[in-house]
Amino acid sequence: MKIRGHGQRLITKNTSNSKNNDVLINSVGLSRQNDKSAKPCLRVTIDKYIDHTSGLIADAFDKEEKENPVKSFR
Repeated sequence: MKIRGHGQRLITKNTSNSKNNDVLINSVGLSRQNDKSAKPCLRVTIDKYIDHTSGLIADAFDKEEKENPVKSFR
């Protein structure tokens, strides 16, 4: 499983790629839900090993959302 983070290196389960700024993850889950104000949102759940950097994942999603906000689901 590989995910391209915004402005980041690959986020991957392959341990040979878990160096530098790469982040080792176990799994990624996506689900469509409504937030408290009934607006559609996409919930992303990432399970990862605690000894790897989690800030890179959050930063990648934050930057991507600011530059490409989700307007609606179709």
